[in-house]
Amino acid sequence: MRNLPLSGLAAAALVALGATPSAAFNGVFQGGGTISGFSPACVNVGWTRNADAYSVRFEPAGLGSSGADATLYFLSDYHAFGFSRPGGDFTTSWQTVDAAQLFSHPWFSGHAEGQATELRLTSIYPAVLDDTTARPVRIRGQVRHFGGVAWCRIDFDVIVQQRY
Repeated sequence: MRNLPLSGLAAAALVALGATPSAAFNGVFQGGGTISGFSPACVNVGWTRNADAYSVRFEPAGLGSSGADATLYFLSDYHAFGFSRPGGDFTTSWQTVDAAQLFSHPWFSGHAEGQATELRLTSIYPAVLDDTTARPVRIRGQVRHFGGVAWCRIDFDVIVQQRY
């Protein structure tokens, strides 16, 4: 076996993993995060922890292979839930979103329902994402009427990075 410089080893590892150094990003950001700050309405239905950790997947609207809807998914060993903003991105204003969850039973809330789930971002950095965004992205926000519970509000804080 010939000796490869360190950069050659890195390139060989990328090729072995199915990626090439010039591969384009696809608009899918993955990482992890927490939900916390449970309001009294959440605590009344059993959310008693101070924080809960999740694997996170974020797809901004219209970026790479993402469709016209923005999506944000939280996955753990015990729970899964996600939010979709039909026809656009999440913003800093409260917006009605489609929401789905799998806790002790599945549940779905469409954006046209009376007590619909709402989501807003409180910060995102960097603020502008495109198909060249390679650095980690930190997203903070809030959800109200979480899990179909009126006035159950949570905070979320995630760090994700676009993958090939």
